[in-house]
Amino acid sequence: AFRNGDEFQILELFQQVFGKEKTLKHWIWEFKLNPYGTQIMLGFHFNKLVAQCAAIPVMLYAEGRLLKGAQLVDCMSHPRYRAIAVRKKGIFAITVQSFFDEFTGKGKDAYLFGFPSYRHYRLGKLLLGYRKVRPISEIVIQPDENGKPLLKELHKKEMEQFENLIEKFAEEDAGLLKFCLFKSWRYVKWRYLENPVNQYRFLALKPNKGRKPKAFCVVKEEEEAVLVMDIFNLKLLPEVLKGLRKHFKKPLKMWIPQEHPLTKALDTIPHKIREPEIKAVPVGRSFDEESLNWDWANENFFYTMGDSDLF
Repeated sequence: AFRNGDEFQILELFQQVFGKEKTLKHWIWEFKLNPYGTQIMLGFHFNKLVAQCAAIPVMLYAEGRLLKGAQLVDCMSHPRYRAIAVRKKGIFAITVQSFFDEFTGKGKDAYLFGFPSYRHYRLGKLLLGYRKVRPISEIVIQPDENGKPLLKELHKKEMEQFENLIEKFAEEDAGLLKFCLFKSWRYVKWRYLENPVNQYRFLALKPNKGRKPKAFCVVKEEEEAVLVMDIFNLKLLPEVLKGLRKHFKKPLKMWIPQEHPLTKALDTIPHKIREPEIKAVPVGRSFDEESLNWDWANENFFYTMGDSDLF
């Protein structure tokens, strides 16, 4: 398992495998500052790091119960060491199994999920037991320049004033969705407000005068579009989207699992459904069938753009 100081070899291996740099600041935020802990298993060939299986711990809501879970990220092996085997098992396969033994099962992570590329999905299917969940439907909504804006942008201090309200909406949304990430305030704060890589904007659906906001949303503005990462109080999804259409003069993009019941809430919003530009395969695996039936979990797992590590 990970020990302090291993992060320097991890970052070196990351660059060798993925061909891009991850800064130490980014890594510390992602793996050390996460409110639910650190889950990393490493494979060494003598003293050289050659494999990693890692995940970001989360809390999951499954029909009224809170369960431990995690999002698999940065699973990798050094290309020069992939042919090395111990008792006919590759170093990456041994590292993955060690991760499962350490972090998954009854009382530990009940469910792992991720968004690998097609190539990594094929490998994960073999070594990680990946099964597909509902594919991604990318919803594209054009802006609406008519009428007054319905949303108010919030700064960090303003957001902190509404942390109890955000948690209340998160709990109500989880009940509506059956199976999803449970986004406590400390998770939201870590994921969005403290993110050292991406800049996110918080907006509130304007309340009646003197009252609290009716809903919140988190977006990431890009050059060509506005990405809708998360919405809190999904019962007002149409109202929030109408507000976003008036607030930004760019198309909106959001993710909803294919044919998910929540898609019906979009009936009053002009939109198009298409395959996402990012080619990712949503996957999931249950490790505690008593608590979480695997087939049910993959069929009902709800995710947003904000639940991936792609943004």
